[in-house]
Amino acid sequence: MEAIQSLLNLTIFKLTKSYWWSPWLVGIYFLYLFGWASYTDSLTLAETMFVLYGIGIMYIVSLYGGKIGLLWSAAAFLMFTYPILDHRIDEFTYGGLEDFILEGIVMPVGFFLLSIYIGRIIANTRNVNDETQRLYKQILDLHHQSEQTLAGFILAMSRAIELKDVHTKGHSERVACYSMLLAEKIGLTRTQQKNLFYGAVLHDIGKIGIADSVLTKPGRLDPDEWVEMQLHPAIGKVVLEAVPGLEYVMDPISLHHENLDGTGYPYGVKEDGIPLSARIVAIADSFDAMTSDRPYRPGMPAAKAVEELFRFCDIRFDRRLVNLFVEAMQERNFQLMNSEDFTKYFLEFSR
Repeated sequence: MEAIQSLLNLTIFKLTKSYWWSPWLVGIYFLYLFGWASYTDSLTLAETMFVLYGIGIMYIVSLYGGKIGLLWSAAAFLMFTYPILDHRIDEFTYGGLEDFILEGIVMPVGFFLLSIYIGRIIANTRNVNDETQRLYKQILDLHHQSEQTLAGFILAMSRAIELKDVHTKGHSERVACYSMLLAEKIGLTRTQQKNLFYGAVLHDIGKIGIADSVLTKPGRLDPDEWVEMQLHPAIGKVVLEAVPGLEYVMDPISLHHENLDGTGYPYGVKEDGIPLSARIVAIADSFDAMTSDRPYRPGMPAAKAVEELFRFCDIRFDRRLVNLFVEAMQERNFQLMNSEDFTKYFLEFSR
């Protein structure tokens, strides 16, 4: 269907729009037909020339409307009749009245009226097509604006998290990049990648509900503080449930700390209950946390972080995804993600 629409746009709808040369084309076409009919030796050809005139009338009506088409139809009837006028007079004189009326009046006039009708159909169809194209462009523009607004909102929320915990600056952005690295390796569609990207950027949004003293504590958390910290995935879900259209980010936000063996938090979901997006973000989140510097410890080398990922395969992480993640990191020589990588993905998905 799209191929047919494209063909119509390139042929009929393009040709039936008025250009500066359109009147010249019409004039030359009709003069050519008149000259051809005037000098041809074939009476049969001259008598059927009204079909070619009719095609010209269709074109005129599609350009200038029915009233102009009627005027040109009258002119076409005269141009059609003049070269065979002697033959028509003979038909009328020598008793061929039925042929005179049928072939000289009914057929050409009827075909010209049909041509006007078809020309109006073409014009109306073209106008509908033009309006459809205009509305489609408006929808695309609005969609583009909404995508940019959404991307800006998500980025602002991510930056708000960082303001609460300056020690994790850039963490959410890097997690999003590592998630994209794995998503590309798996072969997710662009839409799936975009949804995952936004979910990964917002995966720690729930930390806005955690006390600053807990988030910025330089040492280990005590039991009560740890219980509070474990609430941040559920808080993030509650926060964004109030935002319509962001349902697709809920899984990586609320379930990225769940473990395959059911020992994760906050819900204790396990195995198949953990969706793919949450499994991906869990790996990306842990890898970046291990390789990033903290006030109380330096980041570990990428090779050591990979060992830790493998150590927790089938306990916390999906082994297949870990293998693919490590392959993807090997392909980039274990180069850690940075702000330039995030900017690349952000610009791609906000277009």
